[in-house]
Amino acid sequence: MLHTSNQSFQALVAANRKGGRLEPKAEKSSTVQMGLRLPEEDARRADQLAEEDGRTRANFVQRMYMRGLAGYLAERGDSAAAQ
Repeated sequence: MLHTSNQSFQALVAANRKGGRLEPKAEKSSTVQMGLRLPEEDARRADQLAEEDGRTRANFVQRMYMRGLAGYLAERGDSAAAQ
């Protein structure tokens, strides 16, 4: 399908989805944006480790939170460990 000046991008996407050339729309994630303050040295270290691991800063910090949460819940003896 060629793009013409009177077709919007959204219309092209819809037509391609209908024609089976694109995956169906993914459901929106139920994430919540949160702020985090770290000392500069810790933030630099997180950036360095994220880069070494090929991750974004946000993804790296989220993974570290999940690891820490799992450890915290294990220390508390919670049977519903972080997943």
